[in-house]
Order: sequence, then C-alpha cells, then structure tokens
Amino acid sequence: MFDGLAGVDTHTTWRSIGLGALTGLAMLLKPIIGIFTLLLAAHWLITKGLSNAMRIAVVFGGAAALVISPWVIRNLQLYGPSIVMENQGPYNLWSGNSPEAPRSILNEWVDLGDPLTRSEVGTQRGLEAINEDPARFVRNTFVRALNFWGLEYFVVRHLAIGGYQDISKRTFLTWFWIIQIGWAITWIAAAAGIGRLIRDPTLRLAVSYSAILWVIVSTMVVTTRFRVPLAFWLAIAAGIGVDRIFARRIGRRTMALVGAALIVLALSASRPMFQKIISLDFETRQDLVTENWRFFRY
Repeated sequence: MFDGLAGVDTHTTWRSIGLGALTGLAMLLKPIIGIFTLLLAAHWLITKGLSNAMRIAVVFGGAAALVISPWVIRNLQLYGPSIVMENQGPYNLWSGNSPEAPRSILNEWVDLGDPLTRSEVGTQRGLEAINEDPARFVRNTFVRALNFWGLEYFVVRHLAIGGYQDISKRTFLTWFWIIQIGWAITWIAAAAGIGRLIRDPTLRLAVSYSAILWVIVSTMVVTTRFRVPLAFWLAIAAGIGVDRIFARRIGRRTMALVGAALIVLALSASRPMFQKIISLDFETRQDLVTENWRFFRY
C-alpha cells in the first residue's frame, strides 16, 4: 500500500481504485491507518495543488470508503457515533495511564458490559488519570516510546493469561531465544540501513506516519506488545541494511550505528523481568507472574 501510494498520481484510475480498496482493508485491520490518509491528503494538497489533489482523493478515497462503509454503518446502528470502527482505544487510554493495578482495570472493563459504556468510561478514566498526575503521564510516555526490546507479546500472553497453555520451561525458553535472536539481528541490520531510510524521498510519507503513530501509541498503550510503529521503521531499514551488508558497503558510520544498536539491546535486556528469564530463575509460569507483568519496566 505504501509503495503504491508513493506514485499514485502517475497511475491509472483503476490502479488508484485498487490502492484505495487496499487502504480500506488496512483500515479494517487497524483503524489507526486512517491517520495516514489524512497525512496523504495534506501531502497531495501541498505537492499537487487543490484541483489535482481533489481528483486523486475522490477516486482513492471513494474506493477506501466503499470498503469500510459496511462496518462503519453497522457500528453506527448498534452503538452510535462514539464507536465508528472499534472501541479498544478507550481501554488503552485508561490502562496505559492509570496507577491502578492492570488486572483490576481489566476486570472492571469486562464488567462494564456493552461497548458503548466501555468507550465512555474508559475515555473518562484515562483522561482523569492524566489530569491527576501529568508528570507520571509524561514519564510513562517517555519510557514506552523508548521500549525497544522484542517478544513482549509472547511473554505477556504466556505469563499473564496462559494463552499458549502450560508449555514447558524448555519450550518457553526455546521460543524466547529464537525470537529474541531474530529481533537482535533485525536491529543490527536496521542500524546498517537507517541512513538510507531517512534520506530516501519515496519513504518520507511512511516514515512520517510511523512517527505520528509512535507518539499516539506511546501516550496510550501500556503494554509493549504494540511495537507497530517502531517495527515498521526497523523492517524497512533492516531490508536496506541487509543489502548493504551483503554488498559490503559498511563504513565507520555504519559500524558506529551497529554499536549503538547493540548498546540499546543490552540496556533493554537488563529489565528485571527479562533478567529473571535469562538467569533461569524460575520453574513454572506462575513463578514469573507479578502485578507489573504488563509494564516490563526498565
């Protein structure tokens, strides 16, 4: 989708329709993609002028709207305008900024019943928590924005709710290290390609969108499994970096960036929860479960 939209103004009408439909599907998978369409519209307006921007936007936007409209209409009929496509955002805002125990917030959220009530109460509680302690909000946002380590989602699902059943300690550690090593390799490759990522004009829209998304996620979401903005940057940069490594285009600056990536990985791995896993100081899932299981604090 991002690759196609980089040159959408040079495509045929059918190509623009296809890209619009693909964007609509992406919005159904993750509604926050909708923010990218606003960024895209602003880009077209600045670079193409009003008439050309409108011409592209009508075709592209119309196709996207047709794809998402059945779900939007269904939610409007059931819940009203406060829940157009999803209602997870209010829970993230509440859980991500309240000093209450995560488990108690989750239980209260479930007990609220219908999605509309959850949306209203979650938003209210989240904003109240931010207003009560702005300093805590800023501090938590900063920590979440810099949380670079991988595999939190696997650990959280296994430790917190037993989402993968009672797997053995050996199985847990095997998957833990397989994915952690993969994450470390991605980081190293991304460090080798990050310079090209920043300079490439065809990637500016996607990189800008990731920056916006990173800010939104870090201010709202408490669990570090939501690495989407960071992972997006890393995936593209790693692809570029792998090409540079195999072509042996590695200078001193690249080596310095790789060294910085290794330092970040080491610092992230030093968090208490991961230290307990790495040191094998546990026997069962229950030994690792604590009240801070969702925070993975540094």
